[in-house]
Amino acid sequence: MKKLYLALSFLLCLTCFGQEAKTYEYYLYLNDFRNAPMFEKKGDFSYYIGKDAKMEAFFNKYSIINFKQAFPDFVKSEKILSVYLLRTIDKNLLKDIISEYPSMFSKYDDITGMVVEPLAYYPNDFGNTSPVTNLGADVSKKDLQYLDAPEAWEITKGNSDIIIGISDGPINANDPDFINKVQFVNGYNNGNFSGISHGTDVAAIAAARGNNGHGTVGVCMDCNILAAPMSFPYGATLAFNNLLRLAVEGAQVINMSWHNGFGYLSTLHEYGYIQVEQDIINYLVEEYKVIFVAAAGNMPSYSTPQSYHSFNEVTGLPPATPFGKLYMYPASYDNVISVSNVSHLYPINLPMNNNQPSYCCTSPFYPYHVLLENSVSTQISTLDPMNPVAIVRNGYNYYPWNPDGLIWAMATTNEVVDIVAPGYEIFQYSYFLNGQADKLYGWGTSYAAPQVSGTIGLMLSVMDCLTGSEAEDILKLTTKDIEVMPLNEMFVGNIGAGSLNTGNAVKFVDQMQSATGNAVIKNHLFNRFNFNLRRINNNLSIENVVFTQLNTSDFTAHNNIDVINSDFSPNSQGFVDLKIDETISVECAVVNRGVNRKETKKSNKIIISKSIIYPNPNNGNFTLSLSNENKESISIDVFDVFGKSIYQSKTNEETMNLNLPNLNSGVYFVKLTSLSRNETLKFIKQ
Repeated sequence: MKKLYLALSFLLCLTCFGQEAKTYEYYLYLNDFRNAPMFEKKGDFSYYIGKDAKMEAFFNKYSIINFKQAFPDFVKSEKILSVYLLRTIDKNLLKDIISEYPSMFSKYDDITGMVVEPLAYYPNDFGNTSPVTNLGADVSKKDLQYLDAPEAWEITKGNSDIIIGISDGPINANDPDFINKVQFVNGYNNGNFSGISHGTDVAAIAAARGNNGHGTVGVCMDCNILAAPMSFPYGATLAFNNLLRLAVEGAQVINMSWHNGFGYLSTLHEYGYIQVEQDIINYLVEEYKVIFVAAAGNMPSYSTPQSYHSFNEVTGLPPATPFGKLYMYPASYDNVISVSNVSHLYPINLPMNNNQPSYCCTSPFYPYHVLLENSVSTQISTLDPMNPVAIVRNGYNYYPWNPDGLIWAMATTNEVVDIVAPGYEIFQYSYFLNGQADKLYGWGTSYAAPQVSGTIGLMLSVMDCLTGSEAEDILKLTTKDIEVMPLNEMFVGNIGAGSLNTGNAVKFVDQMQSATGNAVIKNHLFNRFNFNLRRINNNLSIENVVFTQLNTSDFTAHNNIDVINSDFSPNSQGFVDLKIDETISVECAVVNRGVNRKETKKSNKIIISKSIIYPNPNNGNFTLSLSNENKESISIDVFDVFGKSIYQSKTNEETMNLNLPNLNSGVYFVKLTSLSRNETLKFIKQ
């Protein structure tokens, strides 16, 4: 009764003073868990129920919330089973228990206030999919989760010195998500716009203010915005003059979620391409170091003379030549990062079944699902429940220019698309602000592009001297590889490097610029694109990556390049060049944001500058050139592709001959380690 009385008195006291007692929590290490005192939980507190009267009197002096095994599932480890969790509101209990029973309790860890939290940052306006309390709009922001944006925000939320240019429609600059962070180029008013605005939607996705208990949050929530608002449609002259205004007034990234021309033809640049517009973009990249991002388009790129999607937006009639691939401009110009759509909504669970939420309908040909995660097509055939595949024909005749049911609601894809990002079922902020609950979600590459622009804003916030070519390369190198999925087989070569991963991109930049960092490229196949990263300030790791066919990759790191389970097999037009340069230092005094997407080199050599294997490929007999100027002892380990060690040795010479004739044909790795060296080389046994 005494203990119950003390507990009740304590609770009554808390009620009187309107405050909560502090709880103290410890890991308590017992010498033997078999001798642990026994407690029973009754209400809010635990009470000693053993037969030791002295121990009972001791514990009755304290208010104990819990006394129990911390990790009871570790039944095979007596050491772990001997760790107990003690939770109390009496600060002196832990000191007293160790003093009173030193033979029973050996030590403790104070874990008061320690909680398990995600390695991510969630603002309080992250939407109804947030793991924390949402004070913003009650809408899904699963697109930001798909991008791993919270992981990026753990590193940076942006920087007010980084300015994202919005060259689209008007922005509601008086909304709390934009006030005091949106400026307008000279010649425009102060942004007191009302009504539905494409510019507001785009700006919100790229850089709406975050964690302010209101509205929504943008990818680069702490970046500022420079706007050149225009009402659609508007002339190309105004649009391209505005790009100059944005560049002159300080925009480092310019988002272009619009088009002023397109060609639905068989060859790039046959229609829609205007030389002076390309010249303007080239000039702004070279003169002002601007990074351009553009929406790839909202009409599919698949048609024949008999069956086609496109139509003349002015007359509503089919175009004269509706066949071939579709190219939108300015997205298809050089020096522009072209962004198309991918779905982020419904994960694929095999076998597929005709249930909600993704299941849509059964056409005359097959059952199909919509908006499956990582899918470029909006509609997926589930005729084979174990192998859902993208479809271009849904089996229905919806439009006179679509006689055999070609899908209309799908984004533009072509070989100049650089990357894809969520563009289906995206929150439209302007409709929310105008109270149009029936139009809270929309789709379009207009909404995919600002996710890339916002990501570049975060990357520049970490390393503001990042060049345009470096930014584009990092975006591509850190994408999720979706071309390898059967789901997207028909789009291979037309959806860029993969799906945007903001978290990976920002982490790569953070590690790339750090003198102790390890930038990682992993889990990808690259058969094209020209990569050139020469300022990796410490280490680069390449894990489970294949560089093949037309790909050129030129990487330079300050300390080490670690190659793990990767394959370098470019053709005669490609190459992989890995170099170590200990003079590298990341200096941001000179900024060069030019992009040269046309650069090519003719070589198929593989270079590791510190150490070289030759000949390579070989028959198991080869030479290691170790460049061992300090004559230090180097450990040599040879592994197969499964990580099994097959040879070990040491040397302090500059060259060493190895003879391993019994190896099976295949790829092997040689790891070299010493006090100042950590290298991995690859060779092929013929």
